[in-house]
Amino acid sequence: MAVTGTFDLSVIVSTYNRSADLRRMLDALARNRTGPDLRWEVLVADNASSDNTAAVLQDFAATAPMAVMALYEPRRGKANGLNQALGLARGDVVAFIDDDILVADDWVATVVAHFHTHPAAQCIGGRVELHDPLDAPVTIKRSLQASRTKLAGFSPDNIPIIGCNMAFRADWLRSLGRFDTNIGPGSAIGVAEDLDMLYRVVRAGGLIEYVPGLLVQHNHGRRTPEQLRGLYAGYYAGRGAFYAKYILRRDALVMRWAYWEARKLLRPHTEPMRQGLYRRSRLHSLLQLGRGALRYLRLAQDKSQA
Repeated sequence: MAVTGTFDLSVIVSTYNRSADLRRMLDALARNRTGPDLRWEVLVADNASSDNTAAVLQDFAATAPMAVMALYEPRRGKANGLNQALGLARGDVVAFIDDDILVADDWVATVVAHFHTHPAAQCIGGRVELHDPLDAPVTIKRSLQASRTKLAGFSPDNIPIIGCNMAFRADWLRSLGRFDTNIGPGSAIGVAEDLDMLYRVVRAGGLIEYVPGLLVQHNHGRRTPEQLRGLYAGYYAGRGAFYAKYILRRDALVMRWAYWEARKLLRPHTEPMRQGLYRRSRLHSLLQLGRGALRYLRLAQDKSQA
């Protein structure tokens, strides 16, 4: 286990073939206004990129105002990169952003200040706005209302914070275990690595705090119907894998969530003229949910037989 305390904050990013986005993300971090006593580092895991990601990291590290650790993770999957970086992070607080995120100029200071002024805080997340108004208004969270979520208020299809802008106390995060490498971008199944970790937070009795002042912009670039269909297919498949994971552990709460989501997707829409369209859309979502669950069950079976 890594020794924390060397830094106040470790910022972790797992990246794959997005060198232009990565450079913009790093430059935004470098513009952050921090006091001379705030110690922080950035750890970037290159998840087997084939573009010039390595050169971007080398160039940035040469002049960066913070400590930079460039890592190489040959095993594909965002979670593999996150886990490698987490094992080397030296901050009391660990924050996660994506390579297509642009943080506000006060983002670093806001993360550290919130944990200092809220000693009971274990997990926080913040506002996610669009960077380009031409992009589809997805994978964002625009609420200006602070909130707190415990297990009773948690919902797997509407998580309280987004994984591209979240932070944890490092020792508490490590007590929850590593990110599940079977789910998430680049893995075998969908997108749900943040859902899985956030559920572990509330399942362990923790509190998730949404902090509107913790602002980032998401430069995701999705605009076409095909891109959006792919995005949501990944979400449903990932959520199916999440359900399967905890159903295998006989988690009654997750069993109920899975039942009610499947039932909702099977329910016919109330607008007769559009019923066929909605039915096909819901059926496709249900199929993706089932596909993710079956893939996770197969992976679990293969692992048990290995």
